[in-house]
Parts: sequence; C-alpha cells; structure tokens
Amino acid sequence: MIKKKYIFYIIIIVTIISIIISSTFLFSNKELEMRINDVNVQEISSDQIKEDLDVLVEAIKNTGTDYIVDQRVFNFDIEDFKNKLYKKNKGEYTVRNLYEVSKDVLPNKNRHTRLMEPKEILTNKTSLYSEKLESRKMRYETITIEKNESLNKMLNKSAGISNYKNDFFTSSLSNSANGIPTMKILEEGKTAYIKFPTFSINDSYKIPMSYFIEEIKDYDYLIIDILGNTGGKIEPWHDLMSELTSTDLYMEFYVGYRDTEIAKIVKDEALEGKATKGAPGFENLEFEEVQSLPKTMDNINQEDISKLKYYLKIKDKIEAKKENSFNGKIYLLIDNKCFSSADLFAHYVKYTKFATIVGSPAAGDGTGGIGYLYFPFPNSGFIYQIQCAYGFNDDGSSNFESGTEPDIVAARNKELDYVLNEIKKTEVSPKK
Repeated sequence: MIKKKYIFYIIIIVTIISIIISSTFLFSNKELEMRINDVNVQEISSDQIKEDLDVLVEAIKNTGTDYIVDQRVFNFDIEDFKNKLYKKNKGEYTVRNLYEVSKDVLPNKNRHTRLMEPKEILTNKTSLYSEKLESRKMRYETITIEKNESLNKMLNKSAGISNYKNDFFTSSLSNSANGIPTMKILEEGKTAYIKFPTFSINDSYKIPMSYFIEEIKDYDYLIIDILGNTGGKIEPWHDLMSELTSTDLYMEFYVGYRDTEIAKIVKDEALEGKATKGAPGFENLEFEEVQSLPKTMDNINQEDISKLKYYLKIKDKIEAKKENSFNGKIYLLIDNKCFSSADLFAHYVKYTKFATIVGSPAAGDGTGGIGYLYFPFPNSGFIYQIQCAYGFNDDGSSNFESGTEPDIVAARNKELDYVLNEIKKTEVSPKK
C-alpha cells in the first residue's frame, strides 16, 4: 500500500512539473512569435531606420527612370532631399517617420515609383511573390509576410498617422474582384457603351464581353469609357481590341534603360519575356544603344537620354478573333487619371487608328510600365517599387512626363456628352 501511495504522489508531482514546463514552453513560443511580428518592426533603432532610408535613396538615384525626368522638370535632387530630411529630424527616426517620408519622396506623385503599403503586400502576396519576386536576384530574404502584417497592424492602430492614400492605385485595389465591365445599349440598334473603371480585374469579363460584342457588331457606334482608369493588366484591353477588330493589329514602341546592374536585371527579364507577362503578342527584340533610336523620334530630350544606355523595341500583334467583327465607329474616352496600362491602351489605339480618342491627355507611364523592380528595406520590411524603364512616346518625348494625347479635346466630365452630341449631329452612312 505504501509503495502504491508513493507511486501515486510521484505521478502527481511529475504531472504538475509537466504542466509547468509545458506552460513555460508555450509562453516562450508566444513571446517569440510576438517578438518576430512586432518588436522587429517597432523597436528597430534610429540607425537602422536611417540605413533603410539610405537604401531607398541609393536605389532611386542609381536605378530610377522617373527620377531622371523629375531631376529635369522639378530641379529635384534626391541627395539634397535626404540631407534636408536628416537635418529636420536631427538624426532621430522611427518606423512611422520612415513610412511618412518614404511615400512622398519624388515630387511627381502617383507613379510606379512608390512605397507599397503593407496592406497592399498582404492583399496581393500570392501573385506578388510568385510572379514578381521569384525571379529577382536581390535580397528578398529580408521581405517577410510577418513584417508586413506587423507594419499593417501598427499603422492602422497608430494615432496621428494617416493611412497611405494613393488615388491612382486605390481604385485598382478596391475593384480588383469586380471582373465584369459595365456594358449597355445607349440607343437600340445604333449606339453601345463599355466602361472599364480599372484593368485590375479577373477573367470573368471574357465571356460576357464576347457575347456583348457579338450582339452589337452591326451597331453604328461604340463608346469605350476608361475615364478614371488607373491601369492594371494589359490582357483586358488586348482582348477587347481582339474581339472588335476584323484584321490583325500591329504595334511597336520603345523603352529605354540605364547602364546599371539593376537595369541589366530588367533587361534580361524583358528579353526572357518575364517583364511582359500578360501581353500575349509581345515580341522582345535585341537591345540597342540609345544613339540608334529612329530619327523620326525628333522630340527626344537630350538631357534624359544622356542618362540612358540601352533601348528595347517592343513589337506587339493583336490577332483578330473573328473575320466579321464590329463594323461601326469607335470612340475612346480618356482623362488625366488614365495611367500605366490605361495609358498604354490609349497609346495602342492612337498608333493603330483603332478609335477616335476624346478627352484630356492621359497620365502616362504606359510604355515604360513594363520595367520596375521591388526594393526591400533591410530592417523595417517596407517594400519600395521603383520604375527602371523609360517609356518613349512616338515622337521621342517622355511618356512618363506626357501621356497619350486625345484626338479631340473635351471638357472634364463632359467627354461622353461631347461624343453623344457628335453622334446626333452625324448622319449615319448607309451600310454597304
């Protein structure tokens, strides 16, 4: 009996010790998890924040093509910006401070060179990691989902710090789940209308759009509205043009690159087809030096081109899906929010004379939108996207500085009214 009693007590003691050890172990793991997710981003030193800022400044200065234009147009020098910032902050930096200053580095806002919000990283982490970061030969081990989760929590909870608002990209994020553009008949048998608020959409537009175009193919007019469209994918408008045209369309444009190690990465990926993923007809030709750009491009800025080394000529073919497609007149509505892929769409339309463009000049950066890289901050975990390709307009001018021009200028918010009035004034030509 006594032995049994001792055994019982031993079991009880061992159980209690096990519980204590388990609790301690669980608590330690929890503390470790908190340290990974929170302390790493909230308690990094001022010197580490300064290192992150130095990385950003060097990356923009040595690789950015937007920066080339901003230097000339705004007389902006990023070293001067950095020195003034150091003086203003007296050498003391926080994660919050880094966030606020990083999002507004370049004077020409709302472009491909920008701070990527932690929320954006988390929202798009699957495609971002698989399609973009996988092929980059850089320090991506410093990019962690945990850090961006922690940054997102901290920025949302912090009083006195505004969430990053970037009008050019907000609509793309909020509308990315909406895969079907607005398609409607404005006048039965005569005028149809398609509205793309964004090109950051899934593939669910394909079948409805194809049916709609088949329904209206004998209409006199089609109005394509991309007012306020800040870009996204190339494929949606590529598909639209393919559905509407009865003959193959051919397009070409030029993109310049700096003579840097990063530019060589962008160049190699472009030649391998990685940079142009999602553009079915793209054909990447060999790089040439910028001195051999076509003589017809007579509006090249010599200050800009002196900082470029190579150019890439990109040819694109849009194949007609149907022999008997849309037969009427097409209008495209654009404005100064049409950026990136939306500007490139307008550029294609103008080059091929596919439609009459009505509105105001687009925001640009369409032809250069195929060459940007992601730079991780080594300590905080923020990710900065930097434009590494210089897009040319057909006359040689900077597409970043000057977006695609409309054929007909119309007042803001009156573009659709203008086209409808023109249609009313025009007699429909008899069909052959």
